[in-house]
Amino acid sequence: MKRVYRSRFGWEIFVPAALLLAAVFVLLLTKPVAWLGLAIVGLTFAWMIHLFLNTHYTIEENRVTIVCGFLYRKEINIQSINSIRESRSILSAPAPSLDRLEIRYGKHQRVLVSPRDKAGFVSALRTINGQIAATP
Repeated sequence: MKRVYRSRFGWEIFVPAALLLAAVFVLLLTKPVAWLGLAIVGLTFAWMIHLFLNTHYTIEENRVTIVCGFLYRKEINIQSINSIRESRSILSAPAPSLDRLEIRYGKHQRVLVSPRDKAGFVSALRTINGQIAATP
């Protein structure tokens, strides 16, 4: 059975980034020929919104697929997951919120995710692999 978990929308990341882009946009408006800069800022803002709204985690059969926009896609075999723990790491990740889970898998690999329903997400993974050590 396929289950899709939408990512949490992290205002704590979005607002500062949006304010920074807005400030650059306003500064560019004061320049006589700044159309290229304005276009770049506009495209950057659109891309940021796309990432925030199109990040999700799909559990299907024996794998979890992590999708962040159209550029990032990662599949992890659920049987290779060792542990899941809560995290507030600011590292770059397919998790547009700081309310995150760190998934450790394989020997030394890890990925940060931010599902809205953290408990349901962890429970679904542990249903498939009961050996996952979870501390959310």
